[in-house]
Amino acid sequence: MNTIGEMVAAYRGERKTSSRCGRLDQACKFGVSLILMVFDGEEINVKRLIVKEPLHWVIANLRAEKDTLKILKDLNKSFPFPETEIDKNLHQALGKNNQTIIDKAVL
Repeated sequence: MNTIGEMVAAYRGERKTSSRCGRLDQACKFGVSLILMVFDGEEINVKRLIVKEPLHWVIANLRAEKDTLKILKDLNKSFPFPETEIDKNLHQALGKNNQTIIDKAVL
């Protein structure tokens, strides 16, 4: 089984448990390699990336707690059909704006 096959099997297995993991959890199969994962429905496309310039990271401790269930609940209210202005802004940020940033980074 190739890496993608292992990722699909792991995802399907985890979905049958209470963990309810997402697809990105399976990216750890690639280890420390830099990859681009593109999701189209149930299809996953993965491309290894080569870093041509140094990466700069910003890490911030906001001294806050993370509530994954609330985050997912809020996202599910906004997707797939935006109703409020906040929903529309979220679609823009996680959709077109995010894709523009990714496209510039991958070049």
